[in-house]
Amino acid sequence: MHDRFHPLNRGFDEFFGFMGSMVHFFRSKHLYRGRENVREDDYLTDVIARETNRFIERQKDGPFFVYAAFNFIHSPLEARDEDLARFPDLTGKTRIKAAMTLAMDRAFGSILETLRKHGLEEKTLIFLTNDNGDYSGNGPFSGGKGSVREGGVRVPFFVQWKGTLPPGRKWDGLVSTMDILPTVGKLAGAELPRNPLDGIDIWPLLSGKVPELEREALLYFDNVHLQCARWKQWKLHLSRYNNVTYSPAPAEGRVNLPLPKPELYDVVADVDESFDVAPENPRVVAEIRGRVERLVRPTVRTPGAGAPRSMPSVLKSSSRSGQ
Repeated sequence: MHDRFHPLNRGFDEFFGFMGSMVHFFRSKHLYRGRENVREDDYLTDVIARETNRFIERQKDGPFFVYAAFNFIHSPLEARDEDLARFPDLTGKTRIKAAMTLAMDRAFGSILETLRKHGLEEKTLIFLTNDNGDYSGNGPFSGGKGSVREGGVRVPFFVQWKGTLPPGRKWDGLVSTMDILPTVGKLAGAELPRNPLDGIDIWPLLSGKVPELEREALLYFDNVHLQCARWKQWKLHLSRYNNVTYSPAPAEGRVNLPLPKPELYDVVADVDESFDVAPENPRVVAEIRGRVERLVRPTVRTPGAGAPRSMPSVLKSSSRSGQ
């Protein structure tokens, strides 16, 4: 990882953890305290919880922000023997994942207990979410990690602010981790970045002031190519790779291809994206395509930065192929 992306160069005052993925849960050699490589013999999930709790202890008398980035549940699948012993009726990977889930729950509980011990639970806004779906299946959704189908991108999103937010509310609408910055920034009275943000302030929704939020279409990329766009309950697929994620690449190589005809799914009624309703909803398809074109229009080539993202070409190719 380039040093300019190091947490200490991105606004954090302290850092403990790893910079990458696939780190071992026991005796990992890839942990850092600040910029110093350190060794921990304990189970990594418990270590990250411990370090989070120690930070809260040090900062309990003033405002603080903690980003606790755990790596469970992820390969390599490793668990404590005492946690495995709690699931004698399970076997194989299922048993290990159950034990890792138990450790995850224990870690979350210890952080909440630290907040309660210092009377901070009612002063702390907590977000709990995930980065992507599991690669091995996320029923009832189709797809998984590395896919822009719902199984790859739809994850739980929990919010707690005890005494301020009403408990037990559930909302099935669309929010994103990109909404955390504008939401927390506004609550804290912080100055937001000058560049336009894709996220929106979701506090009116969280606080129950409004039942729904109007928002622009969300665009789904694979880092480079525009794959699809979500607007309200609709999801429009615009391009797709010529192989399934995590499967061997074809002889000609892995290539992202515009769909001859964009596919439209109502992902509220059709969560596994089985029924393409584009032919019956041409106005919705045109509306989303227009929104995408407006969103990508500011894309320009920066001298020395290489080619711009290929969103406009996807739109044009899809349009020509569909005529």
